[in-house]
Amino acid sequence: MKNVFKELYDTFFYYCYELKYTIRNFKIGIKNLWNYRRIIYNDKQWDYSFIYDLLEFKIQYQLNWLLTSKNVYCQQVDNIIKLKRLLKLLSLIKQDYYSDEVHKYLKTDLFFINDDFDDINFNEIGSNIIEDNLDEYFIKNRKVHNLYSDQILNRRLLAYKIAKHKHDRLRDLFFKMLSNDIEGFWD
Repeated sequence: MKNVFKELYDTFFYYCYELKYTIRNFKIGIKNLWNYRRIIYNDKQWDYSFIYDLLEFKIQYQLNWLLTSKNVYCQQVDNIIKLKRLLKLLSLIKQDYYSDEVHKYLKTDLFFINDDFDDINFNEIGSNIIEDNLDEYFIKNRKVHNLYSDQILNRRLLAYKIAKHKHDRLRDLFFKMLSNDIEGFWD
């Protein structure tokens, strides 16, 4: 008889204990939905930038937690520095920094070309080069220029290829840094 009461007692307190944490986890889930509401609302299934937005939000959230946390651990300062670097790299990736850099050296004027074809108006975009300082850009990026200069003869396409190469290296660096340290940020 004593064992039955002990089992009932243990079962009752087990479910009370579990209920307490179930309610707590439910509240945390609602809070997370509230915190992620803008990101979830702006999600477009065909747009890769959503993943970057989600990563940026999560990294920023973790950085804020580390900066305001009263819990101190050995690698906290290192993790804060790494998270700030990741945020900087991610912002450069999102704003497509290296493509914009090409436009500092190459000024173009865009215009529409109208073609009438079977009563349907097709518009194409044309461009005229106003100012070409790509030689400075090629000197600045000499190593990458030497990789592609034999393959691509058009100067503008070569500049965009260099920018894409630099952007890909930046993205690879971001994900390599993230993959090396992702498990250590949450300790």
